[in-house]
Amino acid sequence: PAQRKKATAEAARAEQAWSKFVETSAKAEQSPASSTGSPSARPRTPPNGGVYRYDAVFAKQLLGIALALSRSVQHGTLHVEVTEVRPACAASTEVEVHDHLVAINGAAIGDVRGEADFADRVLGVLRAAPRPVTLTFTSGLADDGFVTSQAHAEEMFDDVDANADGVISQVELIKALRRNAQLAQALGLSQTIRQEDGTRDAFTAVFHKLAIKDDKAISKREWCVGLSKLASETII
Repeated sequence: PAQRKKATAEAARAEQAWSKFVETSAKAEQSPASSTGSPSARPRTPPNGGVYRYDAVFAKQLLGIALALSRSVQHGTLHVEVTEVRPACAASTEVEVHDHLVAINGAAIGDVRGEADFADRVLGVLRAAPRPVTLTFTSGLADDGFVTSQAHAEEMFDDVDANADGVISQVELIKALRRNAQLAQALGLSQTIRQEDGTRDAFTAVFHKLAIKDDKAISKREWCVGLSKLASETII
């Protein structure tokens, strides 16, 4: 009975999230017309450095993709990124890692305000949306100024690792934040870390989230993985 009650409550919340989404989608910014075509016909590098936009239709309840938040280095905004595509992916067009989810059934997602907003307005809606569901993605973003670029993350690591010992200490990261506004945006931290205004607590939380094995230092692998995942991956 307890499990049945829990399942009923979850179903009710999912239905409520979907109903709310349907009511507000008419007011949401409508996305431009998407390009369509077979996966083989879709170029991975857009012309003139632009962003390629495409639709993917999912007929099954399990989409077979993992989603997480990523932060723009250039603007500091959060976006929903594909971090894994599983063989069970039921999309009618090809979806690739690093593509960004920008609309659900034609309604633009817009900027995501954090993990709670991600869970409610994106994941909740995706789980409750009737199938088939049409998702709109943009490609080409991994090399368009986002932290998800492996080469860019490694370059940032080398810049922060001032003594070139292969790890980043708290002192090195604090000094790097002072001189690098883009780094501060990528980590969601203040450039100036102080004990009295709460910025030190925020810094410590982020540092420990990145430093998985040793809370006093961040390895290059931990840095690259941590920058691309501001929230836990969620398989949908």
